[in-house]
Amino acid sequence: MGIYKPIFLLMLLFVSIPSLFAQLLEEETRPPTIEVESVRFMVEGGNTRPQALARWTDVKEGQRYASLEELQQAVDKDVQDLVNRRIFLDVRADVVPGEQPGDYQVTYHIEDGFTFIPVPLPLYDSNTGGVQILYVQIWDNALGTMADWFSLVNITVRKNSAGKVVAGPWLFAPRINNIRTGDFIFGVGFDQERVITKRYKDNTLSADYQYDRSAFLFSTEFQFPRNDDWSYTVEPGAEFRYSYKDYLGSGGFERIRFDGGIRHKLAFDNVDTLNNARTGIKAELSNTLRVIEADGQWRPAADIGASMAVYFSFGPQGWFTYYGRVKALTVFNDTYDNLGENLRGITDATMDGKYGLFFNNTLGIRVWKWKGVWDLQIHPFFDVGFVLDEQGWTGGWTPLRRSTGADVLLFIEKVPNLSFRFTWGVDLESTTPWGDDNKTEFIVRYAYSY
Repeated sequence: MGIYKPIFLLMLLFVSIPSLFAQLLEEETRPPTIEVESVRFMVEGGNTRPQALARWTDVKEGQRYASLEELQQAVDKDVQDLVNRRIFLDVRADVVPGEQPGDYQVTYHIEDGFTFIPVPLPLYDSNTGGVQILYVQIWDNALGTMADWFSLVNITVRKNSAGKVVAGPWLFAPRINNIRTGDFIFGVGFDQERVITKRYKDNTLSADYQYDRSAFLFSTEFQFPRNDDWSYTVEPGAEFRYSYKDYLGSGGFERIRFDGGIRHKLAFDNVDTLNNARTGIKAELSNTLRVIEADGQWRPAADIGASMAVYFSFGPQGWFTYYGRVKALTVFNDTYDNLGENLRGITDATMDGKYGLFFNNTLGIRVWKWKGVWDLQIHPFFDVGFVLDEQGWTGGWTPLRRSTGADVLLFIEKVPNLSFRFTWGVDLESTTPWGDDNKTEFIVRYAYSY
């Protein structure tokens, strides 16, 4: 297995380096000749605070630019960045001459959207089965601060492998994100969750168990001042696991009591959203350093991950979009569970191991855009991936896992931060009959799959 580690490290570098270093060379700056005399925010139909908007725009009063064209480009980028937040119905900006020659006044016109969404959603995930009820309270741009408050309660009632009706998995997850100060963006969260985990060996269920976990999450993101498409994020966190139950009574899994550490992420993201279509590139390189206590023994663990996704639209008015992603990861002194979540149509629990490589391909097609009401799209996909452990291919499944199917997405025009996704996929490598849980996957969620 020694040959796999250098191969996977080379894969990680291959998928990350092109995007991470694409913009290191910057153009030589010219002497500034014009100045921003004033910056104003005109908000309609809501309560977004001008001082909050000022924290999320780069053009400031007193700044100097080499030309009017350069100033207009900076203003256009601010407008697009606000559009990308998906919390406003409309964003525009004017640049007009000021009172003194060479001075200009910038005015942003914002039409607030409705972003407070307390709603119960009936969802389904064939990975867990049963009836799943999700109560989600989304409050993006809470109190007009541009910070996002989010809380989620997800409860599934299902039959376990022993035929007993149980409540779980379930999750309570409050979050506060996008708390911005200067070039820093902060986030804080808490998870209280009941986790159901399955493992397969030689295509047969070998473990089915549950545990409860309490997790504390923090994040600090730093956006590079000269190019805020680049960011560096530090995410310390800790979780405690307890109340294990073994439904098969077979053991075969370790009982982790504590898992904590710090994650570092260097990211590049210039993806823009227009008319529910995305264009651009998103890439990240991450590393996590952790300490784990399992079965009374402490050990260090670490992982490395890299991914790159591309998005572009084409056709009349962007009615067609393509987006694809490559993702590679490896973990040391630990094992990834549920890696099937990276491939739509693959049962999550049928892939676990120490090394993974995944390719996702999606073609988006706009089916019905009812102006002012909704935008209905269908996104056929084809995914490919494989996972290795120290002994080679895992789980007794075929080495190369392929899947196909479609995402159906519904965007609500008057509620820009809310969308629904219905995913159906089939495992092309599975030999189980139709109707078996490991043959197909059906998920109801919100937002994009990636």
